[in-house]
Amino acid sequence: MNILIYILLLLGLAYLYQIITTFFKISRIENILKQLQGFIDNCENILNENEYVSNYRNDFTYYYENSKSLLEEKSDKDLYINTLSISPQIRELIPDLSMNSLSYNNNLFENFQAAKFIRNELFMVESETRFDLKKRYNPLFILKIILKLPSSILTHIGFDAKTTSKNLINMIFWLITFLTSLFSSEIKSLIFNFIKIIL
Repeated sequence: MNILIYILLLLGLAYLYQIITTFFKISRIENILKQLQGFIDNCENILNENEYVSNYRNDFTYYYENSKSLLEEKSDKDLYINTLSISPQIRELIPDLSMNSLSYNNNLFENFQAAKFIRNELFMVESETRFDLKKRYNPLFILKIILKLPSSILTHIGFDAKTTSKNLINMIFWLITFLTSLFSSEIKSLIFNFIKIIL
């Protein structure tokens, strides 16, 4: 019976953990988006204020060169450095980001373009995370995680099995757990008797 209480406690803790970590992830995404948006707005305001540059948006080479020098001259440098410093957090949220990433090797205009791309990607990540949060509110979601815990641990340590094998591992583990809790006093007695025989 004690084992059942532990399982229910584990279920409750896992349920809370999933919800809290998802909330923290959403909060992190929102903070990064706020930082990116500040940098994007700063750059766009500079470019839009200069009619001479904004009139040449169709001529990319001209627009690129003039925008680059204009942003280097007038942008908020502290805001720019702070935006570059969140790059590791962005990579953690979007691991496959390569071409359009913020980088100290890029010039300011290239990072401005990258920031706009990343902002759109983060909006998608945020939408998916909010969808996951709704899913996690369902206690059955956590129950599935608990039931799959034995095979998940084996997968993390390098044991890769087919779905049928994983289901069998889970079933055997929980059956042993149930039988252990059911016959705990008998098992203890058996172990003590075995130790006495050996000694």
